[in-house]
Amino acid sequence: MGRVVELPRAATEREWQILVTELRATFSAKGRVASQGEIREWTNGNLHAFLEPTAAGHRLRLGTYNGLATAVTAIGGAGLVIGLLLLATSGLDARTFGTAFETLIPAFLALSGGGTLTWHVFRSRQWAEERERQMEHIAARARALLDGPPTEKDQAV
Repeated sequence: MGRVVELPRAATEREWQILVTELRATFSAKGRVASQGEIREWTNGNLHAFLEPTAAGHRLRLGTYNGLATAVTAIGGAGLVIGLLLLATSGLDARTFGTAFETLIPAFLALSGGGTLTWHVFRSRQWAEERERQMEHIAARARALLDGPPTEKDQAV
């Protein structure tokens, strides 16, 4: 997920430091700051913020992804599919899974996988909504910070 914020001008060094402070507070993360030419960046794991020039001015590009999403989906999906396959084959071959007790393991595996996928869907929504609120906060802060010309205090730094 991400957000691009068009800005009227470049940030001064002081404004960039204020924005980095806001990023750290909003995401509860120290992060790492770097720059190359006119491009400034703040990164923390999967989360990043780039302040960069464009043809029309400057922009703040925010982005992140849920690093656990792929692993949780794969584990939950595998448990569900394997459990269902074992249940299906137990019905076809009563000699392999003859007793009701022996069908509990594949049923538990299928239910665990399905439960993991269901939990992940709800948790991902919460994660996405939280990141959306955080990115909107940063976007509003950047717009307010860079609205108008830099102050003398900003230019002196």
